[in-house]
Amino acid sequence: MRRVIWLVLLGVTVAATMRPAHGQVKAYTQPLSRDTVVLHVTINGELARIGVQNGAMARLSIVNGPMLGLIPVVRGSAIDLMLVQIQADRATGNEGVRQLAVRRLERGTSQRYSEGGIPLDAELVEVNPPPVGNNAPSGPCTTCCVTCGDLTVCSCWVIMDCGRCCCDTACICWDSSDPLRGQPAAGGGCNAGVRTTHPTGR
Repeated sequence: MRRVIWLVLLGVTVAATMRPAHGQVKAYTQPLSRDTVVLHVTINGELARIGVQNGAMARLSIVNGPMLGLIPVVRGSAIDLMLVQIQADRATGNEGVRQLAVRRLERGTSQRYSEGGIPLDAELVEVNPPPVGNNAPSGPCTTCCVTCGDLTVCSCWVIMDCGRCCCDTACICWDSSDPLRGQPAAGGGCNAGVRTTHPTGR
């Protein structure tokens, strides 16, 4: 049994698909391309460096606080970064998405979002083209999560002070050229956090 809800925001399809194992509808977005947007995000005093595919949604949740989503859409050398609120029905757990704000970010610039109930700062670090040839990732894992204190961040790859993870079947993991990136485990993959899969299994 499957139910799909479609909303079109900035050309991004936001869908909610029933996950048979949980019987709940979880919100996600379908990537527009394999380009990876790298962001520095500061929320609740925690800094996270994340990689998220163009048009996909990174999720940020705070214990006893809001559940937010960041959706970058590549616009040439810049991005439009949408902030959404993810709300779960208390009875069913089914999620809905409400757009809060959209801002244009050029490389090396940051924007503050206060619409989500807690200040969030986002900086565009870079946009990486999709991998080619034998280096092109493929597989079911599209999202991994790291929790530091009360904050959980989920994306294609995530680096925080307390740990890091990378879903290397969906995107190319970080390298050691930046101190915030750290060094991935041998062979890539998730070396911290929880590895999860796309609701549709893709």
